[in-house]
Amino acid sequence: MIHRSDDAGMTWHTYYDFGQEYMLTSAVAVDPSDPDLIYASAFRPPLAHSGAFVKIERGQVVGDLGTGLPRSVIEIEIDKKSPNVLYVSTHIYGVFKSTDGGNSWKRLDDQGTGLPRTGIYDIDVDPVDSNTLYATALCGALPDYMIPSGFENLEGKCGVYKSTDSGENWNLVLETVSEARGIAIDPKDDHNLYVADMMGGVWVSNDGGQNWKQENNGLGSISMTSVKVEDGNIYASTQGSGVYSGIINADQSITWDRSRSNKPKAYVSKILIKVDPSNSNRIYASAYPGGLLRSDDGGKHWNDKNFLTPSVVVDDPSVQGYYSFDINPQNPQNIWLGAYGKGMFVSYDGMDFDIPANGDDQVMAGKHITSVKIDPNNLDEVYAGTQEGVFVTKDSGRHWELINDGLETPDIRSLRVETVQWSPFDENFEDGNAQGWDFYEGEAGQPSGTGWSVIQENGNRVLQGVGHWWARAGSTSWTDYTFSTKVKLMQGGIHVNFRMCDNGRYFMGLSPNGLTLSKQFDNWNKFANGLAGDPGPYNLNQWYSLRIEVKGGNIKIYVDGTVKIVYTDPEPLPEGAIAFETLDNSRVSVDDIHVTVDPSAPQVYVGTAGYGIYKLNPSTGNWENLGRTLGIGYWSP
Repeated sequence: MIHRSDDAGMTWHTYYDFGQEYMLTSAVAVDPSDPDLIYASAFRPPLAHSGAFVKIERGQVVGDLGTGLPRSVIEIEIDKKSPNVLYVSTHIYGVFKSTDGGNSWKRLDDQGTGLPRTGIYDIDVDPVDSNTLYATALCGALPDYMIPSGFENLEGKCGVYKSTDSGENWNLVLETVSEARGIAIDPKDDHNLYVADMMGGVWVSNDGGQNWKQENNGLGSISMTSVKVEDGNIYASTQGSGVYSGIINADQSITWDRSRSNKPKAYVSKILIKVDPSNSNRIYASAYPGGLLRSDDGGKHWNDKNFLTPSVVVDDPSVQGYYSFDINPQNPQNIWLGAYGKGMFVSYDGMDFDIPANGDDQVMAGKHITSVKIDPNNLDEVYAGTQEGVFVTKDSGRHWELINDGLETPDIRSLRVETVQWSPFDENFEDGNAQGWDFYEGEAGQPSGTGWSVIQENGNRVLQGVGHWWARAGSTSWTDYTFSTKVKLMQGGIHVNFRMCDNGRYFMGLSPNGLTLSKQFDNWNKFANGLAGDPGPYNLNQWYSLRIEVKGGNIKIYVDGTVKIVYTDPEPLPEGAIAFETLDNSRVSVDDIHVTVDPSAPQVYVGTAGYGIYKLNPSTGNWENLGRTLGIGYWSP
């Protein structure tokens, strides 16, 4: 979309709208002989291969100029002496020239011209000598998916290129470490050149590009994206830190204006920082304003990574989300980024280049994304929290599904996808205590004294229970695990419990009469007794080694290394702790308890605006509320 102001920027109105299928306006140039005639280009997803390049007069398209160009236009430059002469830049295919107002085009960077094929950011025509052109270039190797057939192994040097024959031949006159983003020629003296460098600040040449110096003293940022010179003043824009202004002195040095403390100052909000898990020197940061930036040297220098990322405008920067992103933990080059109100993007090269990932039906386009998370167990599965609800893709962005069942509000402000890694649980009671165990008498959950105690038995310490008592340990969040222990019956029997939780439990009954597997469920109100069993016999005063493996609904029970019970529950209890329950008139010893807990399936949590925190139940697909903010009432953000 293009906006126009007729009162020096006090008010604005929409001048031209490319349409929803276009993601951003990439360049605008005003005809120097007719301010009501402009040239403009826009990118259209999924890649920068396609787009629009039009001539607009008084808000109406009067010419489609892109039919003769192989890719979308990055920059447009008009020859001020001959407004029918246009130059445009593209990625890979370089610079094109038109001498008839854009009706036909000639390519200027064929092999041997000296201009790199990686792509050109900016073009400027010398106001005195129209045969002299300057162009600023990208550098480095491009990702394979950006390169068309026949252009393999493209690589070029960053910096400024100069042509003195209207673009037929080019020479590198300034090599920079990073992209040279913009160039300006002093309209009063065409020997004075000013260049904006993404990692080098502002460069100045006073002899048409033969010699260069940096003029960065007084700048608080050297991440420059464009530069403009007018009437002895210079303006340099940064990525996310505002615009610097300065005065060009008689000796062509620059005095940057620092009349205000820390000028310029961008009130940056919602900074999100992540570090590449494979390279601690590579840091990503996103904020408003600024977009997404990357440092490859531990934060000393920053480079913006917003080539195809649309700009974002929000009403309340302190609350609303934008530029949320997540890094693939196994392939840090793969990054997913959500732009608030603009949709989802994915990169496969560390955000050097990103492509829209809104789904084949564009369901994510326009969504107000506040958070993005990759499933650590399934890297094709990505969750997005938005102010329209929670979305998930399971096929790398081709299709997105809305999962809002159970949410009392779709206004999602934060999202987490976490896999819990549990440490093994070990207990042999040799320290003489049972710290970490909870003891209950009779019905579970009724605290009383203790029928369990650590005793000495033949030089070995064990935990012994007498009468109807419970001993419980572990976490109710344990899901799949292997639970092994040694048990000795002296009198009566014992229930060895697993996946014990608020809803119920599984319990293995061991007595001289045999081994049985049972289940208690529906908030402990229902029983399913004798699901499987083994008749034994099991002798008193004999130690037995027990092992219980529970994986999903599959249960295996071993005694002394031999499988005794195999059972599959079609409606399993999903998680729970372990416990021993000695029965009435019983006396039992237990020892050498070991629990190995499998990493849990990823748990998805969201924080909402005013309705608390929710957890996704993977078995039902519904969200369960974990409590209002501060426990009670309704709270605004």
